[in-house]
Amino acid sequence: EVLGAADVAIAERLVEGALASCTRAAALADLEATTAFVSGLSIFALAESLGGIESLVDHPASMTHASIPRPEREKVGIYDGLVRLSVGIEHIDDLLGDLDGALRGAGLAGLA
Repeated sequence: EVLGAADVAIAERLVEGALASCTRAAALADLEATTAFVSGLSIFALAESLGGIESLVDHPASMTHASIPRPEREKVGIYDGLVRLSVGIEHIDDLLGDLDGALRGAGLAGLA
C-alpha cells in the first residue's frame, strides 16, 4: 500500500531521510510465473520479515500464509500471484533492473 505525502514526510523526519519503503504488488500471474519471478531476483532477497535496510521480497502464498487453504487466503487478498516488496537503500537503477529482469525471466511483461 502506498503511503500518502503527509505519511512520508513524517516518516522521513523520524528516520532523518533514510526511509525505505514497503509496498505490495500483485504480479497478475499464476503460481508458477510468480515463483519464477521471485526466484529470478538477485538484489531483492527472499525473506519473511521485511524490516531491514536491504531490498527484500516475500511471497505470502508460499511463505507466511502457506498453511492457510487457498480459498481462505484469497478471501483476504492473498493470491498466488501476490508478492510484497520492501525497497531498501540500493541504487534505484539496480533495483529496477533486477525487477525488470525477473519479470522478463518469468515470461511476464517487463517494466519498460
